[in-house]
Amino acid sequence: MSRTRSRLGSRTADVDVLGIRSECREAEVLEARTPPEAPSTLVTPVPTVGPVTIKTPVLLAQLTMQIDLDASIRLPDPATDILRIDKTVFLDQCDLLMPTNRLFVRGRVREDIQYGTASRVTRRAVSGDVRHTIVDVPFESVTAVTFLAPPIEPAPEIYEEFQMVGRFGRPLRETDSITIVDYDSKPFCELVSAAVLQADVPRLYGEGSSTPLGERDSQAGDPPIGERSFRTFREQMMVLLTIQVLQRQLVLDPAPPVGPTPTPTPTPTTLPPLPPV
Repeated sequence: MSRTRSRLGSRTADVDVLGIRSECREAEVLEARTPPEAPSTLVTPVPTVGPVTIKTPVLLAQLTMQIDLDASIRLPDPATDILRIDKTVFLDQCDLLMPTNRLFVRGRVREDIQYGTASRVTRRAVSGDVRHTIVDVPFESVTAVTFLAPPIEPAPEIYEEFQMVGRFGRPLRETDSITIVDYDSKPFCELVSAAVLQADVPRLYGEGSSTPLGERDSQAGDPPIGERSFRTFREQMMVLLTIQVLQRQLVLDPAPPVGPTPTPTPTPTTLPPLPPV
């Protein structure tokens, strides 16, 4: 059994839960201060005057792909209602299969589920705590990419052998070889935005069906009309991912124009009025 010994007027208490002694503390603000402001000065950078060759990420493609998910989630405690679900999309893998245009995507949707529980049920009220749990819903898909700029494909590895010849045409027991490998930058992805459209439906029938709250407490009497608890629910999601596919390439940067850029003069579309004769 759990034993708790506390001291009045103290902020700590010794708690012995399942033979593990721990110390409970209250939350408090340890320190709060406003640091003084430091002066700063604007510094104009000195750029390199072109034309120069730079190595920079080049946008190969930008696409929005749709991934449909149908997941069943089981809560650790019986819930009466799902209050809120905060979703965050993580892109774990995004590989462009060279030399094709197939993009393989794998990731997960992290959900912070906040739900209400029923710890006390009476004839006219249901009381409980608000709890939360975090789960990851995985997804993976593949799509075809339409390139805005062609990627630099890796060059094949070259391997050649040379048989040495000795004096008077006699072969030597020596073989020389040469191996040439070109290492190009591999295309990579950046997740620009993610949108999740969802519908959460508690399972009311079959396995994991909902239970009337009155069945959990025989002394509580009849539960409020329509109040039931559930542990599993079905979630239908449509995930929209906007992805940029990039590759580091050598790009020629021309020299910037000297002086201010002249403002173009608009060309008149009609003739000006003629002066009187």
